[in-house]
Amino acid sequence: MTFQPKQITHYEATHLAELQGDVSETAIKYTLGLIPPFSSGDVIHDNACGAGPVTQAIMELKPPNTTIDATDINPQFVAGCAALAEKNEWSVTTAVMSAQELTFPAETFTRSFNSFVFHCIGDSQTDAEQIYRP
Repeated sequence: MTFQPKQITHYEATHLAELQGDVSETAIKYTLGLIPPFSSGDVIHDNACGAGPVTQAIMELKPPNTTIDATDINPQFVAGCAALAEKNEWSVTTAVMSAQELTFPAETFTRSFNSFVFHCIGDSQTDAEQIYRP
C-alpha cells in the first residue's frame, strides 16, 4: 500500500484533467495539425490514454469509419476514457494494458499515439519496440 495523505480523495481520471487544465488538449490538437489527415477506416491506438484527451481530440475531427483502441496501465484512467467514449457514443475500445507489454498482433494499427508516455517509462526502448511491432 502506498502512502496517501488524508486530504487526497480517491484518485480518479477526472482529477488528472483538473490538475492539468488544457495543457494536454492544446499540445494534442497542435500536433494533430502537423500530420496527414485521417483516412476512412483508420484503426488507431491511443497508448497510455490517460483520461482520453487524445481520443477526444481525434474523435472531434470526426474521421470516417475510424476505431480507437485506448489503453493505459492505470485502471482509473481507462475507466475515465471508457466513460467519455460511452457518453459520446464513439467507436472506442478500452483496456488496462502496459505500454511495454501490448497484446495486440503486429500490424493492427494504422496509427499509434503516445502522448506523454516516454518520459514516464524507465525503459523507453521497450515501449518504442511495442509501438513499432514489425
